[in-house]
Amino acid sequence: MASYFIKKLPINKSGEVRYLARIKHESRFVKSKTFRKKRDASEWATAYVSNLENFRTNGKQPCEVLFDRLAKEYLLAWKGTDATRGYSVSKFAGHFGKKNIAQITTDDCRKALAYWDGMKASTYNKHHAILSSIFDFAIRKEEETGQSYIELNPVSKIRKKPLDNLRVRFLSDDEKRRLVAACREIGGRFYLAFLVGLATGLRKSNVLNLRWNHVDFERALLTVGKTKNGEPITQPIPLVIMSELKKHRQLGNGLIFESEVKADVPSDYKDHWNNARKVARIKDFTWHDLRHDVASTLARDGRSLVEIAHALGHKSIQSTTRYAHLSTQHTAQVLNESVGKALEGAM
Repeated sequence: MASYFIKKLPINKSGEVRYLARIKHESRFVKSKTFRKKRDASEWATAYVSNLENFRTNGKQPCEVLFDRLAKEYLLAWKGTDATRGYSVSKFAGHFGKKNIAQITTDDCRKALAYWDGMKASTYNKHHAILSSIFDFAIRKEEETGQSYIELNPVSKIRKKPLDNLRVRFLSDDEKRRLVAACREIGGRFYLAFLVGLATGLRKSNVLNLRWNHVDFERALLTVGKTKNGEPITQPIPLVIMSELKKHRQLGNGLIFESEVKADVPSDYKDHWNNARKVARIKDFTWHDLRHDVASTLARDGRSLVEIAHALGHKSIQSTTRYAHLSTQHTAQVLNESVGKALEGAM
């Protein structure tokens, strides 16, 4: 029978405490490893012992899957639209390499995520979610195939960073004129992608992954098959944007914003976007804020939260409440201009 024990080691020259985990199997020590935290040592040892016991009782082989293999299997199976996911997965593969996934601890994952520690909370959380989904994929493989992968996700104990989800950044009329002019000057498909984002509020990944067969030119509609909330949406397109789309119209189901370097891969337009903001002197405004700008325009035009939620493809109206104060401002203006004016003569 396999067992383990954890030993606290003497403080090292750097003043750090370490914990040694040792695995014992059939009266002999078979594996040992040191950790900064006792909890991580215990987690690793528990998983290792579980692997050995599964083999002893069920004849199930210990996990032999290396992380770089898992990363490849994950990307082959992944059907999402995030153009940057491959980069993130490759960063994790570079960090873990040929390490056995059953031996990867929470502390190991914390070190892997440290690369994004100094970045925005949303960026850190995005990569946290990707790493977690890789291990969740391994758990599903274990359940579906019966092969030895892992049974627990080591990322599950790492907290995401708190987000300021109430931030609403939209363009002033002057800023919008400057930004449109800068993007028009750059031109090409980038200008078209920008206009679609500015007019529809679609997420960047949904815009860049649009194909020509997603466009209904007769009814001026876009069909997005896979959104963040998992449900397809049909998005009306303003006629002015349809005119721009028709200038580039192609037959078939090719990507509208296909990369000039790699076939059937969407462009990212990161450099185009940065240059446009610089020329337009726009600060603190991301591509995702185009989505906020659409919602804010609708709210300031007196549209209800239900209408805004429908336009943005929000599954729950709770996500739309951040724009409520803009609707309230519009209502106050209407009351002052209409009801207040009527009351002035009676008071």
